[in-house]
Amino acid sequence: MFKIDLESNRISPVSRKTFTELKIRERDHLQEWIAKAPDTLGEDLLIIQKEFSGFDGTQERLDLLALDTSGRLVIIENKLDDSGRDVIWQALKYAAYCSTLRTDQIVDIYRTHLGEGTREEARDRIADFLSEADNEELSLNPAGSQRILLVAANFRREVTSTALWLLNKGVNIICYEVTPYQTGEELFLDVSQIIPTPQTADYMIRLAEKSASDDQVTSGEAERHTRRRAYWTQLIEAAEKQGVTGLSGRTATKGNWMNVSTGIRGVQFVIQIRTDGVSIILYFDSPEREANKTFFDFTREHAEQIESAMDAELDWRRMDDNKSSQVVLSRSFDGLDREAWPKMVAWHLAKLAHFEKALGPLKPKLAELARSF
Repeated sequence: MFKIDLESNRISPVSRKTFTELKIRERDHLQEWIAKAPDTLGEDLLIIQKEFSGFDGTQERLDLLALDTSGRLVIIENKLDDSGRDVIWQALKYAAYCSTLRTDQIVDIYRTHLGEGTREEARDRIADFLSEADNEELSLNPAGSQRILLVAANFRREVTSTALWLLNKGVNIICYEVTPYQTGEELFLDVSQIIPTPQTADYMIRLAEKSASDDQVTSGEAERHTRRRAYWTQLIEAAEKQGVTGLSGRTATKGNWMNVSTGIRGVQFVIQIRTDGVSIILYFDSPEREANKTFFDFTREHAEQIESAMDAELDWRRMDDNKSSQVVLSRSFDGLDREAWPKMVAWHLAKLAHFEKALGPLKPKLAELARSF
C-alpha cells in the first residue's frame, strides 16, 4: 500500500504491520470497529449483540451477532493475526446454536443490546432496518439461512480449504482479510473479501445452489435404490421358501424391475415395483418388431381363456409405435410403506404363478413362432 502526495506528486510506502506489533486487541479494538461500522464488511448489517452467550448449557460467546437486510442471522467471528485452526468449527457451532432462535427472541436480544427502550421499540428499529412498514410482519431467521462471516489478518490453509468446501455445499460463509498499516502516527485498516472473491461471489452462490440440488437428487436416487434392493431381497427370500423357480438364487438389484424367463426366446415375465403399486408384465421383446407383434396377436386371440384362468382383467398393449408389446396386470399399493411389502410380495408371487399357469397351454405354439423368426 502506498500513500499519495498530490502536492509533491509522489507516492510513499505505507508499512504493513501486525495487530500484535500495534498492541491492538481483538475484543477491545477489532470487534468494536466492526460493531460501530459493520458496513466495513461490504454490506448493511444491524449488530444486535456483542459477546452473545445466550446458548443453553454452554458458556461460549460469539463475537458479534447481526441481521442482514433479508432478516437472516449473521455470525461474525474475529481473530487477529492468525485465524487459528478451529475458527470454522467454532462458527459452525454458533450458527447451529442460533438456528433455533425465534423472531421474538431475536427482538429481545437486540433490546438487551440497546440497553434501553421497550421490545416494541426494538421491533420498530429492526423493521426500519429491514424496510418493513409493519413491525408485526417481522419474520426473522428463516430455517437454514444462517450466515457466517470470518475476519482475520491471516487465514490458515486448512481454514480456507474448509470454507471453500462449505461454500460449495451451500453454507453461506465469507472470509475477510484485515491488514493494519502505519505511516508516521497514522494507522490504516485494509479489509478485503478473500472467500469468495467479490468477482466470483455470485457464481459461487449459484454453483453451491446447483450442488445442493444435485446432492438432493443423488440422495433421492440412493434412497430409491436402497429401498428397491430391500424389497427384492424380501421377494427372493419368500420365493426360495416357496420353491418358485426362476427367482431362487437371484441377486437383489437397484432397479424397479426383475425379469423371469418363460423358456421362449423373446418372451419373458417382468415383475415391477413402483411407489404407487406393483405389476406383472408378459413382455414380448424379441429383437424383431414383427416377431413381437405376432406373439402378441396370437396371445390376444386367447385373451378370454387367459383372463378366465387368472380371474383378472389384463391390460393388452400392442404398442404399434414401439418394437415391443406387453400384457400387464397391476395392483395399487403404497410402495413406500414397508409394512405393505409382505402383501406386495405375496401378490407378486401368486400372480406370477397364475400368469405362468395360464400361459402354459400357449407355450408350444409361441415357441414354434419364435423359431420361425
